[in-house]
Amino acid sequence: MNRQFAGLTFLLAIVAFIAVGCGGPLATVMPGSMGGAFAAAPAGTIDLLALAPAATWESGQLLPGGGLGQMTALPWRDSQFAGFVAVADYILEDGSTRPALESHPMWVNQGTIAGRFQWVALPAGAVFEAEVGFLTGAINSDGVSFQVYETHYDANGAPVRTLVAQATERCDGFLTPLRIDLAHLAGKIVSIELRVDAGGTSTEDWAVWVAPRISGW
Repeated sequence: MNRQFAGLTFLLAIVAFIAVGCGGPLATVMPGSMGGAFAAAPAGTIDLLALAPAATWESGQLLPGGGLGQMTALPWRDSQFAGFVAVADYILEDGSTRPALESHPMWVNQGTIAGRFQWVALPAGAVFEAEVGFLTGAINSDGVSFQVYETHYDANGAPVRTLVAQATERCDGFLTPLRIDLAHLAGKIVSIELRVDAGGTSTEDWAVWVAPRISGW
């Protein structure tokens, strides 16, 4: 991969490469970000970034036609063949450095990764918001599909799982905002699922969710 380095800084014996856009270097965790405090979400907001380490993460490979095959439990921040999930300050494809949830699908063709978050009661006027895209330098990715699901129980106690948003993205130097109206679920106990499906390959599918959250009145 061609890597153009816009600057080089040494801090706490960690090298951080600063670059803008998809043609930059391999996205790098910024010094001091791992284990540090991230910017807090507004009061009354369900901060999915903060809840991500406690979510149930799995990865696998899509079946022909797009169905899910056998899924494998994915440990938090354990980079391996099965995929990778972590929260840190990252250099993003638009050149900004912000806290983000990286969720890389399993390293296979048509890999996938999904995180199911703990059950929460949705407030009145509930809205899911996030920005989706890539870490900087993901020029060899053939794109991914970001998907948001919600699961709740109906009056008969049966689980209802619904796809509420989907966005197909490639690394183009811009993040894409998502805003999903969940007001019809106000007062219900729901579980949010964030999923990323690879395209034909999972090469450099450094997919990120920036500030994923649910807010209301």
